[in-house]
Amino acid sequence: MAKNIELGGGACPQFSKKLGNGINLDIRAGENVDMVANFEEPLPLPSNEYDFVLSKFVLEHVSWRKISQFISEIYRILKPNGKAIIITANLLEQAKVLVNKSAWDLNDLCMVFGDLDYSENSHKSSMSPELAVRLFKEAGFATVDVVPLPQCKTDMTIQAIKGTLLEMFKSHYNPKEYHHTSDADVFTFAQEFNEPTPSTVLEIGANDEPASNILALAGYTVFGADLKPYMNRVNLPLNFTFIQADFNFLRFDSPFDAIVALSTIEHIGLGAYGETPYADGDILTMENVYKALRNGGKVYLTVPVGIHQVSPDWRVYDKNDLKHRIVGRFTILKTRYFASGRIGAYDIGDDVPEEAAFQQTGPNATVLLVLQKNNDQEIKR
Repeated sequence: MAKNIELGGGACPQFSKKLGNGINLDIRAGENVDMVANFEEPLPLPSNEYDFVLSKFVLEHVSWRKISQFISEIYRILKPNGKAIIITANLLEQAKVLVNKSAWDLNDLCMVFGDLDYSENSHKSSMSPELAVRLFKEAGFATVDVVPLPQCKTDMTIQAIKGTLLEMFKSHYNPKEYHHTSDADVFTFAQEFNEPTPSTVLEIGANDEPASNILALAGYTVFGADLKPYMNRVNLPLNFTFIQADFNFLRFDSPFDAIVALSTIEHIGLGAYGETPYADGDILTMENVYKALRNGGKVYLTVPVGIHQVSPDWRVYDKNDLKHRIVGRFTILKTRYFASGRIGAYDIGDDVPEEAAFQQTGPNATVLLVLQKNNDQEIKR
């Protein structure tokens, strides 16, 4: 049965426990209100919980300073492929009405500022269809449509669908910019990442691509570690914690359900990012990843493969390297080779045969490995 929630249903909700079809959450207590919460604060609701969110004439009562957070909270509580319908004022159409009137009356002021019959019933924000699409897309929604409300042309209905994890990643990328190794890594990873929510995820090298940010928006509890400051600290999800440090010098209180490292491990210990070099940084990283995972936890990682090479900036792994330096005592669940540079007829991001991948003389081929922690095996190097 679909799980529904209404935000701001008041005394006459469409969904509620009393009606037997969902939950009604409002800012004020009442006979048909199931939960009370402040819409300008994080909602006291679990992530990825609801199939459908309904909110009628609530958005305009949320401060414009908090509107992006409120939309992100709607996104957070929806399941993948969940849908939100938000009915709200259309300030653009309201402005057209006012501009075309030679004389205003009190009803016009009510349209813009709200009824003001109690303290919460005032308009603190409003938006145009274009702004609505932009803000919902920025929150991560895969598709957003805005249509006029038939009963009143100065109001509008926003229909937004969360989409799958892969669609969420695509919504944060400009397809015209998909010509880089990191993009290929991220999209291949997004196709294979399969962890239940809520899970606790650590990303090593969480700086040059937005995987941590998107995973947090998807409802995972995410920690990111990188030598460099995070590229964008503005509007970070509340469930994303960034640590500026070398992963190998960190210790964590609780084990992670999954650890992600995209085009990262091949650099560790070489000093390419200004850190003091140290020997076998990749081996040390995999040993510490093993320690930081819970029993049965998974690792999602990408590294370049081909003819063995160690440069001042990166390592290229042959089959023997992968076995002894990366896989170690982990169990391999998935192996996928793809192009990170042009390989004959293969373009960036295309899957390539294993044989072709290991014939490369530089970092033109990459492998995605999904590994699982297995306590019953000793390291064999």
